[in-house]
Amino acid sequence: MFISFKNPIEKSKIIIAVIAITVLITALFLTDISDIKDTNGADDFLLSQISLNDIINNSVTSSEYFSSFKNSGNSSFVTDVYRDKDYDIIQYSAKKKSGTSVISATHTNKNAVIFRLDNKVVSGNCRIIVTVNNEYYDEFELNCSDEITLTDIANKTIYVIMGCESTDFELELHREII
Repeated sequence: MFISFKNPIEKSKIIIAVIAITVLITALFLTDISDIKDTNGADDFLLSQISLNDIINNSVTSSEYFSSFKNSGNSSFVTDVYRDKDYDIIQYSAKKKSGTSVISATHTNKNAVIFRLDNKVVSGNCRIIVTVNNEYYDEFELNCSDEITLTDIANKTIYVIMGCESTDFELELHREII
């Protein structure tokens, strides 16, 4: 079957549309979307494939679907790649997240900071830790409100980092520098 076009512009539009659809479908099949499966069951939120060292080093590529990240409040003037994570309030959610990522960054000349985290993990595995100068300090409990107070932190860099394996979650982190 052969389609005859009287108008060459119509023919060009159809050819461009077919090429665009072909490119889009090819791109979808070739895209590598990393996902770390939850292999230890729905009732167990412990990470099974990402290690504490992976989280501390933020070394596992992160992917997420249907996510939202909002920040507000004051900055402590972190000047590196985590500038968008340097706020007093962080609200973050995703329907499915895998990998590691920094969710808060702080560098201050003050001596103490308090983090208050409200979080809900619906499914998957998750761990949320605090590091000071890239060394493990503490971690937050899951599915509750938790607070961590750090002292003697003047001129140190503090990160709140999460590791996730197919995690559906929502959280709100408040930071108070004192």
